[in-house]
Parts: sequence; structure tokens; C-alpha cells
Amino acid sequence: MSTIISIVHAALAFVLNLSLPGAIRLVLMSAVGCALLLLFKPILVGLLRAFVLLVKPKFTKEERLARAQYATRWP
Repeated sequence: MSTIISIVHAALAFVLNLSLPGAIRLVLMSAVGCALLLLFKPILVGLLRAFVLLVKPKFTKEERLARAQYATRWP
């Protein structure tokens, strides 16, 4: 077990230039960030949908009917 930890520590120090406590902190902060994203996913999805509607609003029923009639007018 100690050998695996040493190898992981050496790999992290080489690649990311982090110490073991820094790597543990990075993993914990990533886990907290993912947990917060999962917790607030419904509100984030709602905000995204509202932004999409702001940029590209949906057509009303009358507008959709008019477009359908216009498209079928010329075969």
C-alpha cells in the first residue's frame, strides 16, 4: 500500500507539481464542486432553459399554424 501511495505521490508531484496534501485538497474540492452541481442541477437547468428561450423564443400556436399552412400551400 505504501508503494502505491509513493508512486501516486511521485506521479502527482511530477505532473502537477503538487504535494500530497495539495492533491488531497484538489480531490476534495472537486468532490464538493460536483456535489454542489448535483444539488443545484434543477435550478441550473431552469436557468439554461430560460436563457435559450430568451435567445430563441418559441412560436405561438397561431404562428405555428400559419407556418404550417404556408408550407403546405405550394406542393
